[in-house]
Parts: sequence; structure tokens; C-alpha cells
Amino acid sequence: MKISFAKNIKEIKSEVLFVSISPKNKDEIIKEGGIKTFYLKCDELEKMNLRKLFLLVRKMVLSAKSAKAKKLVFDFNDFKKVINPEGKGTSYGAGLSDQELGELIGSQLDFANYEFIDYKTPPEEGFSFIEEVFVFGTKENVEKAILKGDMTAKDVNKTRSLGNMPGGDMTPQILAEEAKKAVKGLPVKVSVLGEKEMEKEK
Repeated sequence: MKISFAKNIKEIKSEVLFVSISPKNKDEIIKEGGIKTFYLKCDELEKMNLRKLFLLVRKMVLSAKSAKAKKLVFDFNDFKKVINPEGKGTSYGAGLSDQELGELIGSQLDFANYEFIDYKTPPEEGFSFIEEVFVFGTKENVEKAILKGDMTAKDVNKTRSLGNMPGGDMTPQILAEEAKKAVKGLPVKVSVLGEKEMEKEK
């Protein structure tokens, strides 16, 4: 999944699914004037908590995947209003900075988009994944936070894929090679122990 940033909706030229987030919505996708909008319902502020915020981002992605959308667009400020409308808020809402919210969104986008498909037969129309997400209403510090969350989730998802491989395919030798690949270019030393080395170390 690629994450892109735009200053306003007019910059986005490709066919996308726009997302509108509000407690007044009901979950539905409506096409008006050739534009598809996903009206995503969220809880009122007093009912919102961190777990529900995770699930809200995931619901946005999963619903878009179900609708076979490839590209999503949303306004970062919609999420800010969910946790802290008009600068008011609960201790939770007031305690979450823009950067923390951005990092949370960036990670949950990728977590929701992940699916282990290595052993699945592709359907005729292909697997449904979100290929690109456009975010507008952000400042540079928030964009960096979103990309940080995105990078963290991508690395976690790589680990999930390794864990999902059956033991017959993910042998110790292959796992050792994957560990080396994962830290390539980093100041990390990897030592792979064989039977003799493990016996020596008891």
C-alpha cells in the first residue's frame, strides 16, 4: 500500500473512494455524480476509546476492500474531530497529539490491508487490496508520523507472513536467511548457530 499526501481533493485525479467520517453517518457507499463516497459511522466522542479508534481505521479499509476499491481518500481532520471536536475532549481525546494520531492511522491502514495469501488460489477478479491511500489536511510532522506507522506495520506484516508459513516450508535455514535479509544494511550482526554450536552453548 502506498500512502500519498495532497493539499486538497482537487489534486487527486485518479478514480478513488472518498471517505466521510461522522457519528451522524451510517455505513454506506453512495455514488453521486460519478463520485463514490463511503459514509463511515463512528462513535460519539464520549464513547470513543483507543481500541475503537483502531477498529474505525480498520473498518474503513476492510469496507473499502469489500467494495473492491483500489484507492482511498480521507481527511486527517475527520479523525481529529472524532477524538477532539472543536478542541474539546475527554482525557483520552485531549491526550493524543496529532503525531500520535498520525502514527496510529498509518499503522492500522496496513494492518487492515494485510492478508496472508501465499497458499490461496486467486479468485477470477484477483485478490482485493487497497493499493494507494491519499490523505489530505496534514502538516509535515503528521505526514512523517503516518509514514512511520506505515513502516512499522509493513515490518510487522513481514513477520506475520514468516509466522504463517507452515514448518515444512519455513525451515530453520530459510528462517535464518530471512533474518539476515531483514537487517541487511543495518549495524546488526547475525550469528546462525548449527547443532554443534548449540551443543557447545548448551
